[in-house]
Amino acid sequence: MNGKRMNGHHYDTKIKNPENPVSAHVSTHNLNFENCYTVKPDELSFQEGDLLYVFDEVTDSNWWKARCGTETGLIPSNYVENHTEEMDCPLHEASRRGNLVFLRECLHQGVSGTGLDQTGSTPLYWASHGGHLHCVAELLNLPNPAVNAQNKVGETPLHVAASRGHYEVVETLLKQGADSRIPNKDGQTALELAMNPAVINSIQQSRSLHRNSITAIYNANDYADDSD
Repeated sequence: MNGKRMNGHHYDTKIKNPENPVSAHVSTHNLNFENCYTVKPDELSFQEGDLLYVFDEVTDSNWWKARCGTETGLIPSNYVENHTEEMDCPLHEASRRGNLVFLRECLHQGVSGTGLDQTGSTPLYWASHGGHLHCVAELLNLPNPAVNAQNKVGETPLHVAASRGHYEVVETLLKQGADSRIPNKDGQTALELAMNPAVINSIQQSRSLHRNSITAIYNANDYADDSD
């Protein structure tokens, strides 16, 4: 490819078999680009560490259509095959990075919004982990967003958002039905993991509202048994 210069020709990763129909690739850290290259007018420019979403490998076997951020263009298929590795969980990666454009593209292509990665975590967990409120909101808008799903260590999205002090994410999760009473495998609730005073107050207020709601229901039931 004319115009391409790379340092450090050490490639120790190969393409893996995908677990879903979406092909998403990420550059390996063994590549060091001195600059972006452009061979064709419609070729996609990208740098080391960029996420590439490949959505057409059929039209031209030598040049695949891909997206990098908000840009779309062509990339040489032999480069992708030799110098990048395929992500098994692209939606989780988009959520972890806070990449809303890539997240929406994954959802549009049919990637499950509640799928689990090797840690047993959902995309919502990783969006909450990073404090990416825009991604959290997008995932919560999905049908059955599994807001209280626990991973292999028993943590929910609320656990990780509370422990990392992401107040706005905590508020959003609580409004969408996150249960602050769920313990992780160490027996700790989100409130016990929280260090940020605003987060602690938010969870305490949520619990108080929940208790008041239950009390109101019980009081209403006191009158339900009255006979005429």
